[in-house]
Amino acid sequence: MENTMNNRNEIPQQVKQVVSIAETLLQGQILGMYLYGSATMNKLRPDSDIDILIITRQELNLSTKKELTKQLLEISGFVGCAEKSHWR
Repeated sequence: MENTMNNRNEIPQQVKQVVSIAETLLQGQILGMYLYGSATMNKLRPDSDIDILIITRQELNLSTKKELTKQLLEISGFVGCAEKSHWR
């Protein structure tokens, strides 16, 4: 299946914001950031989530995890009752 998102201009604004937040908070720790799911298949809908995997050099400390979560929630909005046990 061909990836139809060949141009950074096609990436949703929220993805650009996530990348900016991650680069700021995780300076020097990022090994890679990967967009996957419906966004990579050009099938985003208004109610779609955006799936991004961030690989870091080492496990993040709790305060960094909390700050990253706080800032990402500011751009994504309410998440409901999502399970966040992996952040503990």
